[in-house]
Amino acid sequence: MEVAHYLVEQGPWGPQHLYRMLGILQGGTFGRQLIAAAVARCPLTPAQWTQVPLACPRLGTALPAVLQRSEAEAAVLVRRMPAGEQHYLRTLALYLGAAQRRGHLPSLPIPITDRLLAECAAHFATELPQKQRAWQQQQQQQQQAALLPDLGLLAAAVAAVVAAAAALICLLKGT
Repeated sequence: MEVAHYLVEQGPWGPQHLYRMLGILQGGTFGRQLIAAAVARCPLTPAQWTQVPLACPRLGTALPAVLQRSEAEAAVLVRRMPAGEQHYLRTLALYLGAAQRRGHLPSLPIPITDRLLAECAAHFATELPQKQRAWQQQQQQQQQAALLPDLGLLAAAVAAVVAAAAALICLLKGT
């Protein structure tokens, strides 16, 4: 995956190849993970943006590079980010605004605020898959742990049935 990511970021292709590159990459999960690197590399036309799948994983990682090129492109990118990444970015912006209004943070110039939010979104998009996997593993462990008491009850019930069957067999043999 790292080699493929490097080739998309640094490979010998230019903006004229972007439309075809996006068409190829959106084919599967593996390719969709590389779209952010392609989007970060060069400006996209409105037609090329339509090739970027909605809720494309890790798209937020391209936000700092796209914002540096164009605020309009950055807005398009944010609309195509997965809902979790959008929610994180929106929440962070609201907290940042509230902290500035309350005087906990100095008022920052808009370009600095935008850059800060873009960097945080990129970090979140990078870390999100790892955190999601960890959360899913934790959920599975909790579900398995919840099943253990049920298995204990089942084992006790089976043991009771076996004991009752053994007692019945003894009674039948005795008579």
